[in-house]
Amino acid sequence: MENNSFMVEVAGSKRKMIDGMMMCVEIADLPTIEAVPVVHGNLIKRSPYTSQCSVCGHVTTESDANFCPNCGADMRKGGN
Repeated sequence: MENNSFMVEVAGSKRKMIDGMMMCVEIADLPTIEAVPVVHGNLIKRSPYTSQCSVCGHVTTESDANFCPNCGADMRKGGN
C-alpha cells in the first residue's frame, strides 16, 4: 500500500511540474506591448468656446475632454 501512495504522490508532483512548465510556455508566447510614458496636461480656457492643450498647444472646442485629441495627453489629473 505504501508503494502505491508514493507513486500517486510522485505522479501528482510530475503533473504539477508539467502544468507549471506549460504555463511558462503560454506566458512566453503572449505578445508584448510597446509601452510609452503617460503625459499629463490640462486644458487652458482661451475663450468661452475654445481650450488649448498645455502640452502641444492644440486648440479645441472640447472643454471637458479627458485626452488631447492631437497629442493624446491625459487631461484627467492636470499637469504641465
